[in-house]
Amino acid sequence: VPGADGRPVVIEVEAMIVPRAGSERRLVASGVSRERLATLIAVIERELGAVLDGDVTVRGTSAVEADAAVVAALVGASRGAPWPPSVAFCGVMRLDGTVAATSIDVAAEAQGMGCRWIGRPGEKLIAALDRSHLRAV
Repeated sequence: VPGADGRPVVIEVEAMIVPRAGSERRLVASGVSRERLATLIAVIERELGAVLDGDVTVRGTSAVEADAAVVAALVGASRGAPWPPSVAFCGVMRLDGTVAATSIDVAAEAQGMGCRWIGRPGEKLIAALDRSHLRAV
């Protein structure tokens, strides 16, 4: 994700998904606001057609453009298969499930670090994750 000086900052995102037993959503968030996490989970649930209960931990920074990384961690956790370290995520996810443009050239930065970038601006993030997850794990 972009740092304060515009250069990329690498963050690690961990997520755990457990089936929700009742109507109460249980969210534990560190490094991301509970409100933003709830919004991201609502978009994931709509896109996947599944109900999730999630615990999310973001380590390293409370980055503004970490939505794509949080969503990718949640999707990976829901499938029981984490993403390999050679995949990069950056961007803010809109309510319609598309990725907003980032403030840096993520494709070039990811390639420079030897990573493949998933979630291009305007692309439906969940669909991109579904396509890429089959190839990445």
